[in-house]
Amino acid sequence: EYLKIKERMILGKLPRFDIRDSNCNEEKGVIKCGNKFNINLKTGKVSYGRYVPSSLIIVDENVTRHELEGNIPYALILYTKGPVIKSVLVKDKYADSLFIKMLLLKGEGLKHFKLLAEDGVITHRIAAYKAVW
Repeated sequence: EYLKIKERMILGKLPRFDIRDSNCNEEKGVIKCGNKFNINLKTGKVSYGRYVPSSLIIVDENVTRHELEGNIPYALILYTKGPVIKSVLVKDKYADSLFIKMLLLKGEGLKHFKLLAEDGVITHRIAAYKAVW
């Protein structure tokens, strides 16, 4: 019972989404992120200690979602910013939201919005989009 209470306390501290992105490095087939997530490229295993997100979303030329046997209702989003791999943890139900796609992914995967201009850093960023119909 104590472990269940402690786990709920830890999970309760996880945010709905944390717009602070984290840099990742690849070492020996494992991507290690500053937010303590590890992604094993050989096995596809994703872990945060003993916690595993329910999905991994990889954004490159396309947006690919991998469903995982996770034990927390969060999605880990991996994307590149120039030559750097970045990661962001978001509540799973928000991972496919327009907000996340426009704020973090700069419109990647959106058919009807095109990024026109942006200024600032991720936590204080202003972006202008054009609607494309």
